[in-house]
Amino acid sequence: MLRIAIVGAGWWTSRHHLPTLLRDPRVSVVAVVDPDPQRRAALGLAAVQGFDTVEEMLAVAGVEAAVVGTPNATHAVVAEPLLRAGVHVLVEKPLATTSKDAFAMIAAARESGAALRVGFTYHHTSAARMVRQVLSRGDFGRLVHVSIVFDSATAALFGGDPGLYSDDRYDGILPLASTYADPAQAGGGQGHTQVTHPLGLLTWCASWRLRSATARMHVLDGHRVEVAVAAALEGEDASTVAISSCGLVEPGQVAQQRLTYHLERGSLVHDLVTGTVSRWERGATRPTLFGPGAEGPYPTTAPVTAFIDGLADGIWGPEGDADAAAETALSLDALSRAAASGGGCTRVELLAETKVNERTGNE
Repeated sequence: MLRIAIVGAGWWTSRHHLPTLLRDPRVSVVAVVDPDPQRRAALGLAAVQGFDTVEEMLAVAGVEAAVVGTPNATHAVVAEPLLRAGVHVLVEKPLATTSKDAFAMIAAARESGAALRVGFTYHHTSAARMVRQVLSRGDFGRLVHVSIVFDSATAALFGGDPGLYSDDRYDGILPLASTYADPAQAGGGQGHTQVTHPLGLLTWCASWRLRSATARMHVLDGHRVEVAVAAALEGEDASTVAISSCGLVEPGQVAQQRLTYHLERGSLVHDLVTGTVSRWERGATRPTLFGPGAEGPYPTTAPVTAFIDGLADGIWGPEGDADAAAETALSLDALSRAAASGGGCTRVELLAETKVNERTGNE
């Protein structure tokens, strides 16, 4: 039986990670790491050892794997010691809030041989796998342009109000006010928390790599992280990407969340809300519709289940691929820097600063 630690006793852990682990007979949760003893206790694991830090836990607990659900900007400082100790890690998205941290985590995993997986939920859908297959086969030729729209009801969260997560749709521990509203914890707002979803799909489905980016972000009065992102990106393959993302969706409004891939001989429209893909052949008057799959459009338990499958049975799917997640982190870092400077940011600049070989993750 796999000995697994929970790192981060927060909302997503209590709502999704922990119930999935407790239902699986192949694992045993043997440690909980969180600096707040009250939040550790709220998980209801009285017989499980609790620790303030991963270093304390590593000294005594003898864990084989860890599921990390801490605030975005803390992923690297939490996961790196685990990986260097040979502990397999599933970390929530985004992998990191800077390209430097992302590649450092990749390097730590490669040096120790530990598995590093990332909790991108949409990747585990039939629709995403279908898009990936079509793009990798080159059915429609070269990728020309990608249009990304990803809107959500996140503005209150970025202002420090987690009230959205206290109604009957959710249970578990509420997010702390600072988790998504404090740049020191969250990195950014709509970018690192929301744009990471479609950018993660783009890098994974299309093996897409950033060349350069320009971006603008809007921060509401009284907030410290952005609620809206507008960006133009260029890929190393010369494709262009346009991103529009805003957290001001109203409670009764249906959010628009989709990626449209325009290729030389057709297009694919991946609707993340419905979990479907519309496949448009060049010259067609109507599309071929695919999906949704039985897993639904947003299978929240799938990343943890796939992580356990890989550890217990040696069956690793590509859905949690850490290299693609590092590319996503690099793109998000570029967006943040471009918006802050009012200019642009390039891959070359970021890799020069990170001082890593992007193909190996090593300095």
